[in-house]
Amino acid sequence: MARPAIITEDATELQPHELFARVFRTLGDASRIRIVEALARNGEMSQSELVAELGLTQSRASEHLACLSWCGFILAERRGRGAVYRLAGAHAMALVVMARKFATENAATIGSCATLNQKSG
Repeated sequence: MARPAIITEDATELQPHELFARVFRTLGDASRIRIVEALARNGEMSQSELVAELGLTQSRASEHLACLSWCGFILAERRGRGAVYRLAGAHAMALVVMARKFATENAATIGSCATLNQKSG
């Protein structure tokens, strides 16, 4: 069975609170956060370099890179037959830095939140 496309042809108009929530959903996957942090450390990286550093499969890396790129967190630049990725700007990393600080300061309570531990259906 084929995976659904990562984007739709028509832009979805969202209420401001839903749009804001989607910003956090974009980073709501540990692999996507690891990609953003790797790019912050290394500047530019190819998909193969990210796969090697983070232990992701090529297909999962591709999916995560597409999401991060489409949502504005990273930029892709074609180089020959491949691409290199970098953060789209300081705001992307600032958001991750602030979220990490918040998570560190609230680790015990976030880790024990029963609502977050539930599997979404």
